Amino acid sequence: FGPSVVGRLFTNEKFIKFIKKGFSLNPGSKEAYTNASQLIGAMISNGLIDRDEGEDYLEELRKSREEDIGKIYKVK
Repeated sequence: FGPSVVGRLFTNEKFIKFIKKGFSLNPGSKEAYTNASQLIGAMISNGLIDRDEGEDYLEELRKSREEDIGKIYKVK
């Protein structure tokens, strides 16, 4: 993200809520992925990123979650 997007993220109460909540969640948890998805959706809705860019981020997030789930359930 460029400086303009970062500035808007940290000056908007809605985005600050998502960011603060994200820090309190366990990385890789379902809740962390849900929060990140909601943050990306809010960024699209508020014009911080365009829909294509947001969808790319969501796809990367989905792949990351699948990898994490695979690591959890991998039989050794």
